[in-house]
Amino acid sequence: MPWLLILSSLSMAGFMPKQDSGGVVEARVGEEVVHLPLTQTGVEAWIDGDLATVRLTQTFSNPLTAATEAAYLFPLPPDAAVYKMKFTVGDEVIEGQIKRKAEATAEYEAAKAEGKAAALLTQSRPNLFVQKIANLMPNQAVTVELEYAHAVPRVDGAYTFHFPMHVADRFVPSAESREPKPGEPELLELGEWNLPVSGDGELEIIPPGQTSMTVHLDAGLPLRWTDAGVHAVDTVTVAEDARTVTLKTDGPVPNQDFILKYTTAAESVSVGSNVFADGGERVVSLLVEPPAVLSAELVAAREMVFLLDCSGSMSGEPIEASKRFMRKALENLRPTDTFRIYRFSESASSLADEPLAATPANIQKGLAYVEGLEGTGGTQMIEGIRAALDPDVAAGRMRIVTFLTDGHIGNEADIIRLVEQKAKDSRVFAFGIGGSVNRFLLESVARSGRGVARFVGDGSARRLGRHDVEQDGEAAAAADALAARLQSPVLTDVSIDWGGMPVTSPTPPAPPDLFAGQPLRLLAAVDKPGTWTVTVNGKIGGQDASLPVQVTVPDSAPQARALPTIWARSIIEDRMIDYMSVSTGADEREALQEEVTQLGLSHHLVTQWTAFVAVSNKVVNPDADTSTAQSTWGSPSAAGAPEPAAWAALMALLSMASLLLWRRS
Repeated sequence: MPWLLILSSLSMAGFMPKQDSGGVVEARVGEEVVHLPLTQTGVEAWIDGDLATVRLTQTFSNPLTAATEAAYLFPLPPDAAVYKMKFTVGDEVIEGQIKRKAEATAEYEAAKAEGKAAALLTQSRPNLFVQKIANLMPNQAVTVELEYAHAVPRVDGAYTFHFPMHVADRFVPSAESREPKPGEPELLELGEWNLPVSGDGELEIIPPGQTSMTVHLDAGLPLRWTDAGVHAVDTVTVAEDARTVTLKTDGPVPNQDFILKYTTAAESVSVGSNVFADGGERVVSLLVEPPAVLSAELVAAREMVFLLDCSGSMSGEPIEASKRFMRKALENLRPTDTFRIYRFSESASSLADEPLAATPANIQKGLAYVEGLEGTGGTQMIEGIRAALDPDVAAGRMRIVTFLTDGHIGNEADIIRLVEQKAKDSRVFAFGIGGSVNRFLLESVARSGRGVARFVGDGSARRLGRHDVEQDGEAAAAADALAARLQSPVLTDVSIDWGGMPVTSPTPPAPPDLFAGQPLRLLAAVDKPGTWTVTVNGKIGGQDASLPVQVTVPDSAPQARALPTIWARSIIEDRMIDYMSVSTGADEREALQEEVTQLGLSHHLVTQWTAFVAVSNKVVNPDADTSTAQSTWGSPSAAGAPEPAAWAALMALLSMASLLLWRRS
C-alpha cells in the first residue's frame, strides 16, 4: 500500500522533500505541495573483492490531473561516485550528460519552459542528492536509473557494504547560534551544503514489496560468512567465493540502512594491492594493515574525553545505546588515564570542571552521571565540540575524544572546519548510533581529527520482530571493539615512499595515523607499467618502522574497472577538504573549485559543481507555463492559484489523508 507512505508524509510547508525515507517525491500544484507515489525502488549491486558498483532504479508516477514538476532527495553512501544517469519517459530512454552545474540547470529550466520532459541530478551533500523531473504528465510513470561505485571498507577484518534505506531529519541551527567566536573559522557557505530541511523527524518504514535489492558478491577468495544484520535476506551460494544475497520483502522492512558484512579465508597480510590498467589509464590501490597493537608500556598517558549527543533525535533507544557504550568504555579505563564527560543539546555541560583520575570512585561517579542523561532539545553540536576541544591538555598526555551521536544536523561544514582547527594534537573518534546515521559527517570528523569512525544500530530491530538480531550484543561488541581502538595509534607519522613509481595525485595526500583494525587505503594514478617497491614508513612507540611491498602494474588489467572512478572521487574528497580548510584563501578556493569541476567533467561524476541533465526531444506538455514549470529548489513558487483540476486532485489526496488519520485514531 504505497499510499500509506505517501499520505502520511503529506506536506504543505513548501517545495522541500521530507528527509525521512529512501526517496520521497514532491510535486508542486500551484503553491501547494503533494507527494507522488514511489512505485518501485530497485537496487542491484556487484561486489568484486572490495570494489562495489551499484545500479539504483526508482520509478515514480503522477496521479494528478495536471502536469507538474517533481523533486526528490535521496541518500547514497558518503563516498559514492555517481557516474551515470538514465531517464526513461514512456518509450524514450535519455542518457544523462555531465555538465557544469550552472549549465545543466539552465538546460533543464529551458526544457521545462518548452514543455519537454527533463531530469536534473545535483548533489546537495556528498551523501545526499536531488533529482528534479520537469513536465511529469498525468498518469505517467518515469524511471530514473543511477549508477555509482565505491570501495568496500574493511574494519576489524570484515568488509562492510552499505546502502542507505532512508535519511533522517536534519537540525540546522539558526544563523545567530552558528556565529563563530573570536579566532574560530568564519562560516563557509558551500552552495547547497547547508540546505534547510523540514522539522518533522519521524522515520518511516519502507512498505513491503516496494523495494527490491540484490547483491552479487564475488569476493575473489573463499567466503567464511556473510551477515545482513537486521535485514532478512535469502542467500544463495554460487561458489565458495561467491554469494547472491536478496532482500526479503514479504515482511516488515527495517527502517535502517542495509548493511552486508562478509569475511574471507585469506591469511592475514600487511598489505594488499589491486590494479586497473586499460587503454593507457592505470590506477593502483593499496590496502595497508596496521601493525600489532602496542603493549601498554609503550602507550602514552591518555586524557579520555567523551562527548555525548543528548538532543531530541537521540531520545529513547539511541541514548540507551550510548549508555551501553559508556559503561563499557569507562570500565576499560586504565589507572593512568584521566577522563572528562560532556553532554550537549541546546548547550553543553560536563561532569566536572577538570579531568578526573580514573579511580574506581570517579568511574562510579561517571557512570551515575551518564545514567541520568536524556535526549531532548536541539542539536547545537558546535557547543559540544568547543567544550571537548577547547581546554588545554596536560603535558605528557594524549587527548582522545570519543564523539557519540546520530549526526542529524544540516551544518556539516561548520563542524568539520571547527574540528580541523581545534583538534590540534587530539585524536577524534566518531561513534555513530542509529539506523540512519549521518556517515558523511562522522567520517569527515574522524578524518579531520585523525581518528576512526564506527557505527552501530539503536535496537530498532526488536520493534520489527527480528529477535534473532541481538542489538544489545551488537552495541556491546562495538563498544568492546572501539575500546580496543582507543589505545594510542599503533603507527604514527605515516608517509609513503613510492620507490620511483610514476604516480599522479596519490590519495590521501597526507596519510593519517593507523589504529588497530582500521586499514589505510592508498590510491594513485600511474603513468606507465612496471614493477616498483613501495615503502610505508612510520613510527611505532616512537621508534622508526617501515613496510616494503613490491607492486607490479601490468600493461593490461581491466578487471577492477571501478578503480579510476573511485580514485577520482577520492581526489575530489581531498580537494573539498582543502576547500573547507580554515587555512585556504579565496583565490585558492576558486582554483580548487575549478579542479573539482574538471575532475567531475572528465570522469563523469556528480560533484558540488557538476550535475547530470537529461532532456527529451519531445514536447510532452504544450501548455507549459509558470503554473507548472516555475519553481526553484527550496523556495515557494510565485505562480498563481492552482487550476480547478489540480485543486480537485489535491482535495482528493487530502480527503484520503484525513480518512487515513481517522482510521489510525
